[in-house]
Amino acid sequence: MRIAVFIILSCLIGNDANSQIHKRYLRQGNKAYADSNYAAALHYYNNSFDTASTYNKAQFNLGNAQYRNMDFQGSMNSFAMQAEKSIDKKEKAYAYHNLGNSYLAQYQMASKMAEQASPDTAQMLAQAGFNYLKESVEAYKNSLRNNSTDDETRHNYALAKKLMEQMQSESKGGGENDQNQEQEDKQQEQEKEQDQNKNKEEKEQQEQNREQQEGENEKNDEQEQKGDKEKGDEEGEHGETDPKKLSKQDAEKILEALKNKEEKLHQKILKKKKPSKVIKIEKDW
Repeated sequence: MRIAVFIILSCLIGNDANSQIHKRYLRQGNKAYADSNYAAALHYYNNSFDTASTYNKAQFNLGNAQYRNMDFQGSMNSFAMQAEKSIDKKEKAYAYHNLGNSYLAQYQMASKMAEQASPDTAQMLAQAGFNYLKESVEAYKNSLRNNSTDDETRHNYALAKKLMEQMQSESKGGGENDQNQEQEDKQQEQEKEQDQNKNKEEKEQQEQNREQQEGENEKNDEQEQKGDKEKGDEEGEHGETDPKKLSKQDAEKILEALKNKEEKLHQKILKKKKPSKVIKIEKDW
């Protein structure tokens, strides 16, 4: 009987000691968490959870420490387990709320990685980000089902839902955008080719006009040279007085002088000639 009592008492003392240990770890973890020493807090919460795996506070705070250390996959697991086994609706609502935050943080990380990734990797990250958003929306819904008066949860739910709808819209219009971009590029290429052809035609037309103008200029020069030669010939015939020919005025003067000389000569001849004898002829009847 004494042995049984001793055993029972020993068990009670041992259980009480374990209870005090996991609570002590929890207090140490809370202190480190308050000091923003999240790595140390994570260590103490893990010890507390390992000592008493059914201790909900240790698991909940463990999820918070994992979240602060940016171990979002770990925090998602911790909050999901806490939400599943918690009986209290308020604790369940908190667990789902933090689960939604973890999914949302994971989406943000995937989006930043996609900005610097190759096209194929970026597409995979975008799909993963969409799935994280979808899970966060569902987690916030479950939180509101257990506590519909939490304004912070309602705000986060609206934000996650809006981001998810935006991604759906972009994904739906992605094919159309690619097709429109391809069509636009094709149209720009056609316009560029048309401009090149137009420039080529204008250049050829300018060259043709230039050659035609040069031909006309050469023709005009030949005509001008021919005109100058003909004009020179005409001036040679009718312009300056030919020394072998008399002008009309000079010819008239010469004729007048000859006429006067002839008249004088005629008068002189008349004076020298004797008058003829006049014979009167009468009819003999």
